[in-house]
Amino acid sequence: MLFIFVIKYKANLGFMVQLTWYQLVLVVGFIQALILIFLLLLKPENRKSNLLLAALLFVIGRGDISELLPGVNLARDYPFLLPVFYEYLFVLGPILYFYVRSLTQSTFRFNRVFWIYIGLALSLDIAYDYTLYWCRMTKFCSRAWIITFAEIFSLLSVMQMGVVLVLSVRTLRQYDRSLKDHFTNLEKINLRWLQNLLKAIGALAIYWIILVWVDILFFDYRINDIYYNALNVAVVITVYWIGFSQYIRPRVVIVEEIEVVPKISDEAPKVASPSPLAEDEMQQYAQMLQKAMQQDQLYLDATLNLNALAKHLDIPAKHISHTLNQHVGKNLNDFVNEFRIEEVKQKLIDPKFAHLTILGIAFEAGFNSKASFQRTFKKLVQCSPSEYKKQRAKAS
Repeated sequence: MLFIFVIKYKANLGFMVQLTWYQLVLVVGFIQALILIFLLLLKPENRKSNLLLAALLFVIGRGDISELLPGVNLARDYPFLLPVFYEYLFVLGPILYFYVRSLTQSTFRFNRVFWIYIGLALSLDIAYDYTLYWCRMTKFCSRAWIITFAEIFSLLSVMQMGVVLVLSVRTLRQYDRSLKDHFTNLEKINLRWLQNLLKAIGALAIYWIILVWVDILFFDYRINDIYYNALNVAVVITVYWIGFSQYIRPRVVIVEEIEVVPKISDEAPKVASPSPLAEDEMQQYAQMLQKAMQQDQLYLDATLNLNALAKHLDIPAKHISHTLNQHVGKNLNDFVNEFRIEEVKQKLIDPKFAHLTILGIAFEAGFNSKASFQRTFKKLVQCSPSEYKKQRAKAS
């Protein structure tokens, strides 16, 4: 049983508010949302994405407050306030999708398409909220009809969220491929935290759908409220996770759009190259890239990127990208990290570097992140760095 936290406030309006611990959590969550919104709007970096995230926090924060209304006299004495605090579910999807686009596309603008989608979604939410308000005030609609109408609308909004999540994940994957074509160290600039967030939102949406149908089919809308309460608290935590994640991170890197030809899979049959470069040109550029790594050892530079490599070789960046993806069959990140891993492997078994830790050797080889180094080493060598060192020691 939930303990009752009673807040008694006597004023000219004359009402008393009784809050459970669950409702108190939602109040605290709403206050945190307001604080995060204020901080995000003051942050000078990523202004467009901060504005969209602030809107997302505000919409969901209002949803938190709507959970409190049935338990307070304000809902009974001032019913005209109800639609102001109803949940706006349809507008959440477009805001989330455009938020992802604002973080990944340099061409993102608040254009006509943006306002059309936001306007349509907001209109649907307002129409839904005031339909419920009219039904409750006039008592024209039966309770069963109201419940059915609300569940259908909620399920449609969740389906829309599913589409949004699919489009957002696809956008993030395109962005990730672009990063790998432009940078050799990704740990501090990737959006893996946003990918994890989308997975969490997807899991919550699946939980909500299952919960609703179990409630409808087996409990006749009388399932214990604790299951819905758990969902609402999880949503609060997830949203503030993304808010703090955005606030504490530096400016997001948005690479300029350049034409990148997909790399050729070894298993797939080679087709006519869409590259504007001739085969002999790409062969020449590939040899220059090998020389830059083997002789000039550019891979030792942890800040090496496509533009720096293009400047060093005096080759247009798009030609390097075409050569790597179409001729070599690798992106820049994989191409450079292979040389770094070979450097690490040699130094791990060289007695001259015995005084260095494995991580120290990795940093000398051009890596700038322990997690990135270990992930890359295991991918290419099929074992961890420490296991590789032990195996070579035994073999020698």
